[in-house]
Amino acid sequence: MLVRSTLAPFLILMLLTLSVGCRGTSKYGMDHAAYVEKYDRSYEPGEKLWRMGKQMVDARHVAGQTGGTATVSGGASGKAGGLGGEIGMVHFHNPWVSTNLGVNGMLTVTGGNGFALLGVRGGGRIQPPTRLAPYIGAGGYMGIGPSTKPCPLDHVDTGPFPSTTSSHPDCDNIFTTQAIAAVYPEAGVHWWATGRIGVSAGSQYWLTSEGDGFWYHGLTLTILGDGKPPALSDKGPTISLKPAAATITPDGKFSVGGLPPEIEQALAEELPPEPTRE
Repeated sequence: MLVRSTLAPFLILMLLTLSVGCRGTSKYGMDHAAYVEKYDRSYEPGEKLWRMGKQMVDARHVAGQTGGTATVSGGASGKAGGLGGEIGMVHFHNPWVSTNLGVNGMLTVTGGNGFALLGVRGGGRIQPPTRLAPYIGAGGYMGIGPSTKPCPLDHVDTGPFPSTTSSHPDCDNIFTTQAIAAVYPEAGVHWWATGRIGVSAGSQYWLTSEGDGFWYHGLTLTILGDGKPPALSDKGPTISLKPAAATITPDGKFSVGGLPPEIEQALAEELPPEPTRE
């Protein structure tokens, strides 16, 4: 036991060293320009452990960044539930606050009916600016799609043996179009694996316009841009301006090295004649 307790600090230190790399600064986040600008310098004497610890938790570089997201979700509570996927985007207004928007496809059961929905979901989150960050948020959803409902009943017999009849004897269900709205609170955790790639896992409780509520759990992949400003595009041929040697020839003419003869001749004609010396 004594040997194990003695080796434990060394094992932890070794794992920390491997996680941040062996060069003069941490490898984490160096795929993002804002992180490189802040941390791409060698450790000063006496600050290595402090800087290593700071870089292992610091995710403030996401401020002002926008990225793409891909989500798979599913969940159920009672007679309501859903299964779906989403493609969207996220924007970090500052290190603490982000908003997200996505196009969502979902198979769901709510209000006793089944739906295949295509809709739009949007929301906002608050999270600390750390690599491993819990978050809370809220959002809303609006979708539309085909659905089914039972065939209408035309007659109800209230005699001693109640029965129902329908004018659609061969009908099991009627297909229709249904719009569904929902609002939700949410909570979860996010982890930045690199300066650009993050993974989120969380739960939302959807309250639908059909009067049902159900838990909806999801896993999201986020990929940010590299943080570099867009490069200027080349709008035309490259023109190289180089200084040329200008001389006055013995006969008083002006000469610029490297110019075509006809241009040199034109320049010479524009010059006033050299005054005659007495």
